[in-house]
Amino acid sequence: MRKRALLTLVLLFLATFATACGSQQTTTTTPEPEPEPEETAMVRFVHAIPDAQSADFSFAGETLAETVPYQGWSEWIEVPAGEQELAVRAGEMTLLSDVHNFAADERYLIVAYGSLSVVGGEMAATFLYVEDENVEENEEDVWVRFVNVVTDGDPYGLAFTTGGSFSLLFPNQGVGSASEYKRGPVYDQELQIIPASNTSLPPVHEFNQNLQIGIMYTFIAAGRVGNDTLTVIAVTDHQSLRD
Repeated sequence: MRKRALLTLVLLFLATFATACGSQQTTTTTPEPEPEPEETAMVRFVHAIPDAQSADFSFAGETLAETVPYQGWSEWIEVPAGEQELAVRAGEMTLLSDVHNFAADERYLIVAYGSLSVVGGEMAATFLYVEDENVEENEEDVWVRFVNVVTDGDPYGLAFTTGGSFSLLFPNQGVGSASEYKRGPVYDQELQIIPASNTSLPPVHEFNQNLQIGIMYTFIAAGRVGNDTLTVIAVTDHQSLRD
């Protein structure tokens, strides 16, 4: 009996010891990997629809630029990359919408242009996506490019005519297209939008621009030729705004 009682005590001690040791063991968990940062792109909106006085620009269902006036533009805005929906709205009314695939780490100038109420051979409202380019950082240069989104227009050229000279920097830009950047002359300049088919014809529009060193200019021919509302939207940019 005494041996059996002693054996029982030993077994009880061992069971208690094992339980105590087990309770002191710590469970190790594998940490979950941190989510990868979301891929993004940069966009800038330009309002060049002549029959929409002001509009909101939305991207992936979120309004990013409110009450942008005709001939106005937004700052650079960071957005999710990939296939995204964008729209131009006036209040609750959608004027124009589209889906576009935005590449990560790229920069897009998005020009809304054309006519909401198409007459004759006018271009219906649409978007022009200009995959933007960086230029050489040089504070001694002026950079110029030309975009043609004239609603009822033809291919046009952009010429510098200061002091009676004639320098055709962009000879033939079709409707709904954009040139690459080129170095341009500086300071006060006289410019003309001319018919690309015959440069000896009178210009369809003339304007002046003070071109500042280090600035990047996008001259956007917009509006209508038929009712004499063709205009030029001069969107300015600087390399420092792209960092």
